[in-house]
Amino acid sequence: MKRPRYQFGSLYTESRKSGPDVWVYRWRETNLEGRRQLRKQILGTVQEIPTQDDGLRAAETYRLSANRNTGDHTGTPPTLRNLIEHYKLKEMPMDNHEGKRRSTKLNYLSNLDNHILPRWGEHHPARIASRD
Repeated sequence: MKRPRYQFGSLYTESRKSGPDVWVYRWRETNLEGRRQLRKQILGTVQEIPTQDDGLRAAETYRLSANRNTGDHTGTPPTLRNLIEHYKLKEMPMDNHEGKRRSTKLNYLSNLDNHILPRWGEHHPARIASRD
């Protein structure tokens, strides 16, 4: 039996060509082929996050996410397509119109099938972010 894996990741500063240095958090994830893949997330500048302790607190969310998704990908689906399929089955069954009207469901399905799935279907949900 394999021992459960817990990773702390690493936190370090990285210099930029222009602007202040930034704090970077690095960790590894298991991809869909079962291989370990290096990931990194920029947490903020050294002006926004002045100490390493503050950087560790900012990285805590990513550390929890990395440790939740190690191994068999339990917790979040591997792709947005899987998440949408689950949503269609559990939250929007067409045989039951409690909670949402039929026309609302049809509009949601149209947007999901024609716009969201073709563009974002194969991406991992954690890798998708809105633009601010």
